[in-house]
Amino acid sequence: MKSVQRILPFFLILFCAVEAHAVDQPFAVKIPEGLYLYQPSMRFSDFTALFIVKDGKLVDPYLKYAASGRNFVEVMSDEERKLLDGLNKEYASGRAFTVYRGRERAGGLRDVKLKIVRNCYSQKMMSNIIGDGRYTDDPEYSKNAAALYTFNHDFEDFALLKGIAAPSGIKDFIKGKGFVVSEADKVKALEAAKASLFGEAMRRIKNDLRHLHRGVPFDIVSEGEGGLEYLRAIDIDGDGEKDLVGIYIVDVGYRFRDAGAADAYVARDSKEVLFTVLGMGKAEAVAFGEYIQPAFSLGGVIDIDQDGALELVVQVSMAESGGEEGDYEEGRRIEVFMHGKRGWIKVYGTKGICGSFN
Repeated sequence: MKSVQRILPFFLILFCAVEAHAVDQPFAVKIPEGLYLYQPSMRFSDFTALFIVKDGKLVDPYLKYAASGRNFVEVMSDEERKLLDGLNKEYASGRAFTVYRGRERAGGLRDVKLKIVRNCYSQKMMSNIIGDGRYTDDPEYSKNAAALYTFNHDFEDFALLKGIAAPSGIKDFIKGKGFVVSEADKVKALEAAKASLFGEAMRRIKNDLRHLHRGVPFDIVSEGEGGLEYLRAIDIDGDGEKDLVGIYIVDVGYRFRDAGAADAYVARDSKEVLFTVLGMGKAEAVAFGEYIQPAFSLGGVIDIDQDGALELVVQVSMAESGGEEGDYEEGRRIEVFMHGKRGWIKVYGTKGICGSFN
């Protein structure tokens, strides 16, 4: 069950490399205006741009920077420098940020200066916007290790609840309950995922394989019922009770139908699903992974419309081609999901950003 990265052929990247754009917002943004940042990883102290709140809308800060060229050069152009100076002046310089993890204040971020980290080669993705600053832990913040289960330590950083830096304090953030992921929770989540998500995961695996092998016939020769990579306990819907969010993975073995004896080995493929179980309800898919593993990293949670329910901030692995077969670049998108009557819907998404999160 250890997650591995796959090498993507050129034609598959063309099939899957659809850039994400900001989604029409079916809700009112009620958090304070300004720039929001988040932690891509708990291994490092860097914060990176999440979104800008302006005139009641979520604005992608990377789109401002996209007005300039994205060539991989060491010296910034005058246009790039002007755009970066504008972002710093309007949203960072002299401002203090409050950092939250879940519903708790986790610390403060000061002396922030935005910079562009150039690690793009394909010229199709955005260079990362990093917010360097001075972070101070809140002494009242309590890390709750019992709220997280991982299949092994490889998944821990992807499952940890990262910090989100808000430009000023957000009202009604409270100290979270000390939830625990119990053995019963693991059983409940896995059974719910099998019942609700397994069939769709298998359908997507088979569809992926048809595209991957350009229609060459194959047979699924082994399939499991799926397993959990990680599970986190948190109150998502604001009712004070424990909810669960995690990754469910389905793994299969397949063999080409017309392969000779020498080539009749069993290949493997899998599909990761980010899902939740709210209260005693069924498992609901937040998103299905594309072609790279790990597919997701939980970025954090935030109540954008201040209705008491939390939205999920998620990093999604992606790849884009540089134009030649075998020439591709891995990166990530930042997406925000909101829960409603139709389940989880994406309400914000960036274009591709250079640098994978693993």
